[in-house]
Amino acid sequence: MENVFSGIIVFFLIMLSLLTLFGAGLESQIEVVEAWQAMQDRAMQRIDADMDAADLTFTETGARLVLAYNGQSPLHRFDNWDVIVNYYDNDSTPEYHIAYLPYGSGGWQVGNIYLDYGLAEDEVFEPDMLNAGETIALDLTLTESVGYGQSIQVTVMNEHGGMAQTMARRNVPPSQTTLTDVYVNSGEAVTIDSSMLLFDDPDHSPTKVIYTITSGPTEGTLSYPTQFTQAAINNNGLVYTHGGGAADSFTFTVSDGVDTVGPFTLNIIVN
Repeated sequence: MENVFSGIIVFFLIMLSLLTLFGAGLESQIEVVEAWQAMQDRAMQRIDADMDAADLTFTETGARLVLAYNGQSPLHRFDNWDVIVNYYDNDSTPEYHIAYLPYGSGGWQVGNIYLDYGLAEDEVFEPDMLNAGETIALDLTLTESVGYGQSIQVTVMNEHGGMAQTMARRNVPPSQTTLTDVYVNSGEAVTIDSSMLLFDDPDHSPTKVIYTITSGPTEGTLSYPTQFTQAAINNNGLVYTHGGGAADSFTFTVSDGVDTVGPFTLNIIVN
């Protein structure tokens, strides 16, 4: 009889252990299913909050990033967005910068929300909410300017995990190579060639380097009175004709279509 009771006790202990193991296994399976469901929910949220970078340009204080919103859920908690930038600055020995930009002044702010970015049509009904199909512009403030010829990478994640990343290279503006006084005989003409006036631009051809007269000559005339290119100068097309009076000069700026430098003054001296 004693052996029977011992056997029954052992049997119940084994069953209890099995039930405990089964319960723990079932609980683990439930946790796995819940974790998997949470991952799926987050993945769907990210898909539903998808963004694409539409444009990245440089400004006086940093850069402006334009994002096209492809999701369906309205976004408005911009203070929960993450913005990270990395770039090289404009020092003579460029330094690498990587920074998390906080929301607000000194970091990044919402510049505008557009119903149609291409038409510059603002969102006027819900100006503080980003809805499906709209475009948002983020104004980024950088502690150091991005160097000429250097690139910046911007990564943005919104409140639902939708992410966009893009890069842009900063333009190199025209730089002065030659700017000398021009000598002319009274009442005669002189060709202003590239040995007298030359601005170089590594990103653009001479046809894209445009001079704009901001203050014209008063004692004579130019063959191009308002605007001309470096190509015109290189081809000996820029001619100054003196009117017979005193010394002269003209002032100009130079642009490659992206950046403008100047003003500069070219002096004309009468022999």
